[in-house]
Amino acid sequence: MEAVYARRALPSEIETPVEAEAWACTFARQHRCRVCLVLSRRWSVWIDAQGEVEARTEAIPGEPNMPFMQVRGRRFLLEG
Repeated sequence: MEAVYARRALPSEIETPVEAEAWACTFARQHRCRVCLVLSRRWSVWIDAQGEVEARTEAIPGEPNMPFMQVRGRRFLLEG
């Protein structure tokens, strides 16, 4: 599947996870793209192109909890 990934820093005025999620939902809706808001190494929020939260996920040991691609069994985390 073809895709384009870009990393965006949160604006400096964002201070809480609730504010970060609201910003990410607005960003997704305005740009009509899916967003993965990585709150920490443990928690991520997945948002659809309409700005709706699809899932809130918790990391599992040994499995990435952020966007990644896999080529011939090797994983590449898309973190910048």
